[in-house]
Amino acid sequence: MIKELEEFSAAEELQRKKYEDELRVKTEQYEESRAALDRERMLMEKRNQEIEDLHKMLKTETDKLDETSRRVKELEKQKAKEAKEWEEKVGWATT
Repeated sequence: MIKELEEFSAAEELQRKKYEDELRVKTEQYEESRAALDRERMLMEKRNQEIEDLHKMLKTETDKLDETSRRVKELEKQKAKEAKEWEEKVGWATT
């Protein structure tokens, strides 16, 4: 009977150690996976911030180009108006 209890106890101890080892391995795997996910999340947040910054820069540049284009059109109209006025002055002075 005592021998059976000792064998049972030894088997239980082996089972407990096996379970501990499996639990330790699974815990390590979980921690590694979590760390990898955290790194990936941080990289994604950094990329998202870079995209937002680039979008803001692009918007600013687009706004500047729109303003420049508008100003060019105004100057072209002014130039055409002045050329017409000059033509009228020169044409009027020669008649």
